[in-house]
Amino acid sequence: MNDNKYQLHVRTRNPFYQARVQGSRSGYIYIAVLVTSLIVATMASSAIYISLQNHTDNNLSDSSFQLASAADSAIELALAKISSNSDWRASHSHDTKYGPFLLGDISLYYYLLDPYDNISTGRLNDVIIRGIAQRGSDSYAVETRATPAGPALNCLSNAIFSASSITIGSNTQWSTDGQIYSGGSVTVGSSGSITGTLVAEDTIKGSYIFGPRVEHQTCNFTHNANSFLRYYEAATPIDINSLPLVNGRRRIENCVLSPSINPLNGETNPNGFYYIDCEFQDIEIIHSRILGTLILDWTGEESRISINVYMTPALPQHPSLYVWGPMKFMGDTDLISESRTRVNFNPTGAPYQEIENNTLTDIYPQRLEGIVILAGENGIATFPTKTRTEIYGTLQANGILADASDSFLRVVYDNEILQNPPPGFRQESKFQIIPGTYKRIATP
Repeated sequence: MNDNKYQLHVRTRNPFYQARVQGSRSGYIYIAVLVTSLIVATMASSAIYISLQNHTDNNLSDSSFQLASAADSAIELALAKISSNSDWRASHSHDTKYGPFLLGDISLYYYLLDPYDNISTGRLNDVIIRGIAQRGSDSYAVETRATPAGPALNCLSNAIFSASSITIGSNTQWSTDGQIYSGGSVTVGSSGSITGTLVAEDTIKGSYIFGPRVEHQTCNFTHNANSFLRYYEAATPIDINSLPLVNGRRRIENCVLSPSINPLNGETNPNGFYYIDCEFQDIEIIHSRILGTLILDWTGEESRISINVYMTPALPQHPSLYVWGPMKFMGDTDLISESRTRVNFNPTGAPYQEIENNTLTDIYPQRLEGIVILAGENGIATFPTKTRTEIYGTLQANGILADASDSFLRVVYDNEILQNPPPGFRQESKFQIIPGTYKRIATP
């Protein structure tokens, strides 16, 4: 495995995350423009936001107002430094003072802080920015939090993404209207077939490949452990040992999970984010509907998505399934029938096509929607013999095993994921201030 694509994530929570997370200013903007062109680069985006802050407070003296405005410019300068240097993490250290940068008779400084205390390894993390303005013994300091706001990670341009080689078994069929990418080679076995654009970092071999082939192409921007941690930190935890043990596997069965429904422990999550530390135990999802994001950590080797499972994110273009570890996909493509399973899958709080009821007469597709992702060194998606899997969105995995015979995978690519990627899946070419995080602080 290529370590620069995935990193083991830290299981302990950082204390930062445990908290959960009138005078004339034009003269100073003019001086800022003269002092550094970097501030100009971000003035259009960040100054609009800064102007919404409370520096119009008439109780501020003219001198204090000038310092407050200059502290804003220090924030703008830090954002510009990030945007103008793709290697900014290597040139900065966590909680280190940078400056002075002169703005007339005022000295500007900034700090960059990473939630896990290491700027260099924090790719895809938010960054906390502190701006300081100092004139003689007087100073003014502000702090805000910014999040990556560049275009989507390159891996999301693929309907199917594997960081390592792909082998397609005999009579196995893959079909997609999008692109398939392998970070290694692709081998299609006897009578196996792939329909779709196929791109590989190494070679492509097989007789039944229907679509363009591109070899020796690299995908540079992929998700990492910090992407996973972002969802883990925002999720409601569920104890793996509270789930029933059936045939050696912990089981979620006959279940509807949504932002307002959690029959597993009663604690709901407004975004539908639910986290289970599997502790390397096997887990099985069967006869269930997930309207949200199910985050499974440290899954066992025999973990599986079984029959009659419909998963879709509560938030558009988000993951519906985020796994740190392996997962087998053992479903089929038959419709899910409430009358057959004897489960109402669209009760109040879990509408399907905007309809809620208390009947057992509805039917549902058996598929996974949004981003389906298996991360970590053992993040392997396996498609066993005679299984049928359908995904509407994108499948992202560290590896894919489809060498068993007679399996079927169909991925209908959702381009909206690429156009409007969720948090944790955006490049760091620019950062955007998160509304509500701006505040004045004591000068460090």
